[in-house]
Amino acid sequence: ERRCGATWQHQERALEAIQRAFDSLDGRPEDKLGAHERQLRAALFLARGNIIRSRAFGDESSLKEEALSSYHSGLNSLDDGDGTELRGLLRHALGVLHSDFASSRSDLEIGVRNLDAAVADFSDNPIPRARALVARAPIQSLLQRQSEAHADIRAARAAFLAQGDIHGSATALFARGEILATHLDSGARKSAAESFLNAGAAFANAHDPARASGSLELGADILVELSSASHNQAFLGRSRKALLDAIALTE
Repeated sequence: ERRCGATWQHQERALEAIQRAFDSLDGRPEDKLGAHERQLRAALFLARGNIIRSRAFGDESSLKEEALSSYHSGLNSLDDGDGTELRGLLRHALGVLHSDFASSRSDLEIGVRNLDAAVADFSDNPIPRARALVARAPIQSLLQRQSEAHADIRAARAAFLAQGDIHGSATALFARGEILATHLDSGARKSAAESFLNAGAAFANAHDPARASGSLELGADILVELSSASHNQAFLGRSRKALLDAIALTE
């Protein structure tokens, strides 16, 4: 992902390159493709879907359908014996897309089922499996399955820590904060603030100052709210420190 120039221009050039790769494979019957060619096609469909879903222009509904079609085409390109990692990535992408554009409980359920499959596909690959658990957790929460959501977060964080992935652990803490922040009771919101602050520290240790700063700011906002509701100045003091830490990270 390039850091300079217009993002949409890089996306369109990437789509053109993907189409050229497809053209080089076209004309050959699918039953004549070897495992390498099938996996290449699936990877191209995955990349195409990822670019389409992140486009900054176009009708949202059309982009969703086009990305869904690309991910499904990727899955259909694979045979049962082609390995599970690429299949897991496609199912992960489908699960997140269904939840991001969910307009009904049914969409969320489809998202969970795809992420269930991704978790199973990654049974021997702990980091992608943990990422799928983190993606599934907030959807479980939206479906009012709080115990399952928090179990996903705990399992994901344990896996990230076991692999020495500090950034992954931070994403799990951040997801926990997002889930807890949807609750109205002060206990859950205090826990949400703690999760955001811990995520901020972890992101800083993982050398991601932008996400560290954002996490600290979210934690600080909740602490201000708790201070106002409880008249507890300690919350305000912690909020001030978190904001100063966030500012220092961006300087």
